[in-house]
Amino acid sequence: MLKVFIDPGHGGTDSGATANGIVEKEVNLSIALFLREILVLNYENVQVKMSRDHDVFIPLHDRVKSANNWNADLYISIHCNASSMRTRRGYEDFVYTKSTNSLELQDVLHGSITRTITIPDRGQKKANIFVLRETNMPAILTENGFISNVEDAKLLQDKTYLKMIARGHAQGIAAFFNLHPTVSEIMYYRVITGNFKTEEEALIRQGELLETGIETFILIEKEDENKEYSVVSGSFQSFQKAHEFVQVLQEKEFKSFIVTVIIQ
Repeated sequence: MLKVFIDPGHGGTDSGATANGIVEKEVNLSIALFLREILVLNYENVQVKMSRDHDVFIPLHDRVKSANNWNADLYISIHCNASSMRTRRGYEDFVYTKSTNSLELQDVLHGSITRTITIPDRGQKKANIFVLRETNMPAILTENGFISNVEDAKLLQDKTYLKMIARGHAQGIAAFFNLHPTVSEIMYYRVITGNFKTEEEALIRQGELLETGIETFILIEKEDENKEYSVVSGSFQSFQKAHEFVQVLQEKEFKSFIVTVIIQ
């Protein structure tokens, strides 16, 4: 049974950042609650514990102690960013500076989240953060946009967008730990090696790939006058396998990306 410890940052008397009518502690909690719901309802053999599930102040050492005593397999701290530079926006995540057990987790989660959300990718980072340093298990802190930026703030006030953020987290966790979806949801990872406006362009790319021994098929994404032709070079149940295949394609100088497909 996988144990996931979710830590919504701040709470109670600690509001976190505030800007554009947004209080960070509230956004953090909303994302965390959505994430718990997605994990529990859509995946088998997963338990979730939260540092807080309502507006209450929890000291950092108590959060860490709770996760360590529970013997969690993953610690994920959810935050939003803020800056005096109002143009600064986007998503980033952190692992402990000297971490050796969280780097692969960061690779997978970062990829899953940035493919799911619509704000700029600020990259994968390291920092000497207490909750990352003192936890015994792989740990990551996600910064899900700048409430100080008008564009990010508008998104962070949208519950649908917060659910999207949570789903990106959940899919990354599921991929890293190879969680199996319940019968209500089937998820796999499709590798796309080019989107084209014409079928002729897609056929050219398909031929180029075939010359290297890679079989593909062309998927028509839109059934109207604005059709888009995607060259699908692989489908995988494991995100890691899909990621490794993308690396192989990139070595052959074929730019590719992964799309998460969910069948309900």
